[in-house]
Amino acid sequence: MGEVTDLLLLFLAARKDVELPFRECLAREHERWSGIGEANVFVRLPKDPFVSFVPGMRGFDATLELRAAPERFETALAGLDEHLDALVQRDLCAVVAGQEHTFVGGESGPVRYQYLMRRRQGLSHEQYIAHYGTHHAEIGIRTPGKLGYGQVHTALDRSRELAGAIGFGAWQIDSVSRLWIESVDAFLAAAGPVGQEAVEDEKNFVDGANSVMFASAALA
Repeated sequence: MGEVTDLLLLFLAARKDVELPFRECLAREHERWSGIGEANVFVRLPKDPFVSFVPGMRGFDATLELRAAPERFETALAGLDEHLDALVQRDLCAVVAGQEHTFVGGESGPVRYQYLMRRRQGLSHEQYIAHYGTHHAEIGIRTPGKLGYGQVHTALDRSRELAGAIGFGAWQIDSVSRLWIESVDAFLAAAGPVGQEAVEDEKNFVDGANSVMFASAALA
């Protein structure tokens, strides 16, 4: 199932009117996390059309990402910026700890599409991953308009533990699909029938109404 690495993701829901201090906080955390492992920070695009694809859902405003040994995750979370409560709604933020499976390329484009996916009722997490990591991955590999493609398979118990430790409200996310693209418009124009095939296949295993998709770029 592609190259595999351990990964910690924090998805942050910012409060209103805190853009500058929020970005400053993200920059500080990026610097600190870089001393623990391979760290990246992404912020949601100002004009992100994907948010409207799921009515009533808000996209996360930023993603903090850490590739490191799993035993280092607590260290990363324990030192979160002391001013975070003034900048985010913790109950709306999410933690995903799991394994990243890279199928195509790597982090090789200016825009990252992320889709936080929850499983359809009646499926176990294991059944969900069995379909997602094989059949659905094959569709993702064939999808045109991308520069890179990967999946994060969530360790649910670990994510719940870490979310509880920092007071984040969401952890029951079964997977995260990640595509590197040149631009949102170029990707949507190129996706064509294979993109529609992916949408149709998701009906077999994804609770689309309670999943969240959005597009981001690296923190400037």
